Amino acid sequence: MIEPNSRFASLYPVWAGQVIRRISHEVVQIALIWYLTVQTESLTVLSFALIVAVLPHILFPPFFEYTLQKINQRRCILITYGAICLTSILMMSAFWLGKEELWMIMLMIFIRSWRTALITPALDDLLLVLAPQYSRQRVFKANLKLRRALGVAAPLLAALIIINFPIYIILGLDIGIIVITLIPLVFTRPSNRGERLHSQSIRLDKILAEISETISYVVHWRGFYILTCGITMLNFLLTPGFSLLPLHVYKYFKHGVIAFCMLESAFSAGVILGEEFLASNGGLNSIIHTILFGILGLSFGVGLMAYAGSDQYFFVLAGILIAGFMNPIANEPVFAIMHAHIYPSIQQRVASLLEGVVSSVMPLSLILVAMTAKWMNVRWWLAIGAIGCMVIAAGGFFIPDLMHIEEERTRSDLCEDKAKQNEQGGK
Repeated sequence: MIEPNSRFASLYPVWAGQVIRRISHEVVQIALIWYLTVQTESLTVLSFALIVAVLPHILFPPFFEYTLQKINQRRCILITYGAICLTSILMMSAFWLGKEELWMIMLMIFIRSWRTALITPALDDLLLVLAPQYSRQRVFKANLKLRRALGVAAPLLAALIIINFPIYIILGLDIGIIVITLIPLVFTRPSNRGERLHSQSIRLDKILAEISETISYVVHWRGFYILTCGITMLNFLLTPGFSLLPLHVYKYFKHGVIAFCMLESAFSAGVILGEEFLASNGGLNSIIHTILFGILGLSFGVGLMAYAGSDQYFFVLAGILIAGFMNPIANEPVFAIMHAHIYPSIQQRVASLLEGVVSSVMPLSLILVAMTAKWMNVRWWLAIGAIGCMVIAAGGFFIPDLMHIEEERTRSDLCEDKAKQNEQGGK
């Protein structure tokens, strides 16, 4: 057990190690994607790699809340990092000997993707447990801001490392960082709820019942259901253009990894600026109007990216900065609606369901990209995404259930009763 006066001493080493680990993870992911881009120059191969990368984000979110409450977070993190370290050693050897195969890279991308799908939420939960209770909100906000800042800095650092070191050296550095960052976790044994509840068995029937209850809740709230469908369609239309930017930069603009990483950093910088703008101004008078305005802004930014000619890289840079700025304006109000109108006992489950549904269409859109690779390039997909954003935003103003989502109170009686029972049980 960690005594209150020693909690900060346990928190800081774990936190600092994971900051370094996050940068290392970003560098390796960009290095692998850029390697596939340069070596294959294939929309099909890159699409398949991205499908493999997104699968953990589809499989895990529906089980997120229940699993995170039951598992031993520390042990889960150690096991997952161990698997990543093992695959990194094997891939480093393969690259060093010149024996790397496409399937090996795909497998490594899949295993490493579990870090963001599973370890990130488990680690966030563990950091809050390690922090003293009076400072947990401050730690949560600081962790979120730090993550945003790393989104700007990490791609630029990745570009500098990739152009100066071969990929097997990058993997070797990543292995060393994994080992170093695991040391604080090995010697940290918090008395958290994961340790206490780990003895409780995870019942599949309870997980499925909660998923069914959450789906029923969303479907019977017609305005939120329409909003979920709109967000899902947006993700379907925007995924190809944004996911295949490495190939767009390399083949269309004839630029290198620095140009691609600048786009990644510009998007993250736009997100930070958009969040600050939303926090200081609060958006429009209506939450749904703010969401639709953000989608229109996305349409403008993505349209500028599609418009850019092969000698107009600056337009793509400006367009992705605008898209990043509009992203939180379109997305953050959705969570505001959830916090204001969804029972606290199931808010996390609804958020996890929303993430899972939105992520589930990404493989479908990437499969479509692979099927049409001979006829449609990345620029076409950016144009389709821009037009789709405009149509969805404009059409939203003519859907009464969506426009009155904040006033709507339609709920399933069964879901309402169960939610109230859960709240009373929590008390």
